[in-house]
Amino acid sequence: ESGYHATTAARNILIGAGTDYFLTTGANNIAIGEWALDNNITGSNSIAIGSYAGKNQTASNVLIIDDQNRSTAAAESANAIVYGTMGATASGQSFSVNAGTISLNGNTSVGTTSSSTTLQVLGASCLEMSNSDGSGGINYITVLNGVLSVSKTKPGNCK
Repeated sequence: ESGYHATTAARNILIGAGTDYFLTTGANNIAIGEWALDNNITGSNSIAIGSYAGKNQTASNVLIIDDQNRSTAAAESANAIVYGTMGATASGQSFSVNAGTISLNGNTSVGTTSSSTTLQVLGASCLEMSNSDGSGGINYITVLNGVLSVSKTKPGNCK
């Protein structure tokens, strides 16, 4: 019974048993999967994909992809494979991929829309890196005026 409690809710797409079940007035939500956005009562403009995705979310402008029945909204945002908040500008948005391994094939760019090399990072003055086995050993890599530096001490330009 998707949208069972809907009163003045409008323009919602609800697919799956119990999706947005408690929704009363929220609008423009997309919930796909059993119990997705289940407790979203008045939130609007959210997207949840997967069984139980965003089941505990009550805020607006949430993006979540998940398939686990998590106990709280905080647990969902910290552990869903994808979690984000949408806003009018890039600075008002967030996007998290919660995965132990992320594989990217081909050229990858950060801070630019295209990359001519395997990894290109623009606009970063400092990179913080740790050992791939998780054993600590944090290193800082900085580039200033064309000079590459590596340090175990956090430089002042690393925020």
